[in-house]
Amino acid sequence: MGEKIADMDGQRVRLMGACDIAQAALFADIFTAEVATLRAQLRKAEQQWEDRRGRSRCEVDMPARLLKLREQLDEAKRLSALLQKVRKQS
Repeated sequence: MGEKIADMDGQRVRLMGACDIAQAALFADIFTAEVATLRAQLRKAEQQWEDRRGRSRCEVDMPARLLKLREQLDEAKRLSALLQKVRKQS
């Protein structure tokens, strides 16, 4: 059994089968949950940073944890959007 290939706009693309579509849907759901979790963690981390800035007499640098959470959220949102796009195209 070979892969099904289609020619679209001069490019050869692999057609998605039922298993591929189901897996994309599962991953989309996982990333949707991940985005929600990261947003909650980010809100908490931002609030803690704001509290610390309010108590400090000098400027407080943004914590590395906060920067990392923002990066993770951006990546999860990007992947979620790609998977949603795949879902809509199937």
